[in-house]
Amino acid sequence: MRNGPCGNRIYTLKTVIRRTLEIYSLQEYLNYKNQFLHVQEKRVKLLKEDLTKLFGLIRTSAKYKTWEKLTMDVGTGSTSLKSFRRGERSITEKVFEQLLKYLDNKQKEYFLNRMELIDLYWGAKKGGSVSIQLTKERLGEEGFLKRLEKVRACRKNQYNPLNKSRLPKLDNPELYELFGAMLGDGSSGKYFSKWSGYYIYASAIVGNAKKDVEYIHYLVSIIRRHFNLKPYTCFRKDNSFRLQLNSRLFYEWLVSIGYPSNGKPKNFGMPEYIMNLSNEKVNFILRGLLDTDGHVNARKDEKFRYPYVTICSSSQTLRNQIKNILRRQGFPAFIHAENVSIRGINNTHRWFNLIGSSNSRILNKYKEFCETDKIYPGL
Repeated sequence: MRNGPCGNRIYTLKTVIRRTLEIYSLQEYLNYKNQFLHVQEKRVKLLKEDLTKLFGLIRTSAKYKTWEKLTMDVGTGSTSLKSFRRGERSITEKVFEQLLKYLDNKQKEYFLNRMELIDLYWGAKKGGSVSIQLTKERLGEEGFLKRLEKVRACRKNQYNPLNKSRLPKLDNPELYELFGAMLGDGSSGKYFSKWSGYYIYASAIVGNAKKDVEYIHYLVSIIRRHFNLKPYTCFRKDNSFRLQLNSRLFYEWLVSIGYPSNGKPKNFGMPEYIMNLSNEKVNFILRGLLDTDGHVNARKDEKFRYPYVTICSSSQTLRNQIKNILRRQGFPAFIHAENVSIRGINNTHRWFNLIGSSNSRILNKYKEFCETDKIYPGL
């Protein structure tokens, strides 16, 4: 127990439970705690053998019905509860309180004596301390202070209006192509971090881990040239390769040119001014869409002789816009399910002459067709 702000007393969870369980029932204690005490949010850590014993006692309790009922009672998912049981994660305070309801007073006292309370963000604090120490060793004390000053300036800028003159103008073929890639497999948004106390701006583009790595690095080079930013790239367990950029400048640029923020709506599309651009400019956007959400293929029942150039989109509005752009240039584009396609040998050659591609996955398919007059599945 210690004094908090304004003289309010702050009790740890362990002290409150131990003292009040001697007088009140568990439900009375919970009501008492919620109404009169300010309890610091903590997590409960138990040894593996204690966790095994805890969940074993719960299963033999008369109150226990099924695992699904237990997850509903404690207010957490089955996967999270299993990770608590295996000791992979510390147990949240609220879940631990609900688990205690399945035990008698003697059993509760046993686990109260065995448990260890840790801070809610103990991992982040430990990682931050280690990071500070390593940064000081690498940069020295003076270099560390300069880095700290720069970070604080960035945090301050999170709340200040952004200088719009810093935003690149959408008048470059590479930026049109980048916009098309974001429409295809990109996302961008901002959210408020309670832990850090400021907004996080996050944008990302995802590609195939085996086929799109070279193309993702191509997009990285565009961002570095036009925004002077260094995106982070990584392989993910779901067989994808991700470009991640936590930048307010890039986020504000996307918003300024009409890109949807905080998730794409069901029927998102390109802004009206984009649709009114010349064919030469809008074709770079189509190139970005093809390179991220498109493919070149042929059908087996046609003996792989007649290629299809296809762009996929879940948005009906965007599909119609793509079809209209292609048709005004003489392409016989059509929509089937969630695909916008053109078909035929001459149309495919014309696509790569007028629109083209920057993704080796697409270009290799077209090269295969030019050399063999066929496009087979796979690459």
